[in-house]
Amino acid sequence: MFGSLVRLALHIYATGHYVSHVNKIGFYDKLEDAWQLTIWSMHASPTIAARLLLRELYGSSSTTWLLELVVGAAWLIVSLRLRRWNFCVWSLSFCTIEVAVAATPLDLLPLGGLLALQVGIIVGFWLGMFAAARSDTLSFLPLDRHLHRGLGHMLTSREAKARLVHDLGGHGVQQLLFVLGLRHAGVSASASSCLAIGCSYAVIVLAVASSVAPHRLPYLHKSLRRRARTEDA
Repeated sequence: MFGSLVRLALHIYATGHYVSHVNKIGFYDKLEDAWQLTIWSMHASPTIAARLLLRELYGSSSTTWLLELVVGAAWLIVSLRLRRWNFCVWSLSFCTIEVAVAATPLDLLPLGGLLALQVGIIVGFWLGMFAAARSDTLSFLPLDRHLHRGLGHMLTSREAKARLVHDLGGHGVQQLLFVLGLRHAGVSASASSCLAIGCSYAVIVLAVASSVAPHRLPYLHKSLRRRARTEDA
């Protein structure tokens, strides 16, 4: 019981830290940055984790359902506060996700797919990061450019260490805490459910991006940059 509460508290803290971070760097102001699958999953996870804990404590009842709605509303408000009340349409779109995961019956949420997705996020991100760090010509994030300079640079550069902490939190710690909560609730990973999430995500993003100028997509809106031009960025 105490361990579950501590895990949930750490989960909410890690999520909140990364939400605040990406808001500071302007991610919620543009579709191509805000609508990444990692960020969608991140906004959904605290409410889901809290609902699972409430079910563990109080079982399934109308009172529990009301508590779940209260928790969902609380996270929505906290999330907006962490985004400094950013009322840009892309920022506000996350309110829809947060309401949906609070109001949808747990049995209908793709929990097995979300579990598999967390593993995919960690593996995919860090494989890409280290592959880019080893390249002499290509880069896609500031962190891989810092890693490319070697261990000495990572240990002495304040910016490099800050970048590493942010990305470890947003592409590692947060996902692992969510995984632990899902597994504690008896959820098993489901590749088919994860695929369904990915396909649904792609359809929604493509539909919106095609209808809203400048028609940019997450992950594809920036060309890979040459290392020589960004080494000192």
